[in-house]
Amino acid sequence: MHDKIKTYIIWIAGLSFFPKLIISLVVLLLATLILFAIWQPQMFGINQELVKKKTIKVVDKHTSNKVAPIKGTVSFDYSTNNGRIKIGEFPFDFEIMWTKASSDAIHIYNDPPSIDSVGVARGIASFEEIRDISNIDFSSRAQTPQEGDFVILKNKRGYFAALRIMDIKDNTRSDDIDEVKFEFRILNNRSNSFFLSE
Repeated sequence: MHDKIKTYIIWIAGLSFFPKLIISLVVLLLATLILFAIWQPQMFGINQELVKKKTIKVVDKHTSNKVAPIKGTVSFDYSTNNGRIKIGEFPFDFEIMWTKASSDAIHIYNDPPSIDSVGVARGIASFEEIRDISNIDFSSRAQTPQEGDFVILKNKRGYFAALRIMDIKDNTRSDDIDEVKFEFRILNNRSNSFFLSE
């Protein structure tokens, strides 16, 4: 009789322990799955590249209406690379094509596939003065800016860049090399006004 009671008590104790064991195993399993999801996301169908791209798109969405020009200064030997040099990154990229004109002027073209049109703004002293481009002639394939002039470029995605021609060298005249030096601004909001871009 005592043995039966003892067996019954052990059986009841086992039943009370069993749910605790199940809960502990479930918690352990969930913790393991979370750790694997962090360390090995591809096992759960998580594409990190897509996550990165989506994050970038969100950032672009929030900054697309802000004027935050991309700036730089370039010295380029236009006798190399078929006279072509690229500024900016997609979608704010502009491939610029130059050819020799003289020691104080240079030819620039809309031939590269990223370029929609090219024009020249004269008689201004700074990028901020480029506020209205409606009077600039964009009808020609080629333009010939001189030192001090501003070149306006529009790319095929509708973004604008402005270049200030700082210096031109021509090795067929009085210089040792062929070189154009220019400062540039690229607008990332499809605006055509460079006011406040300095």
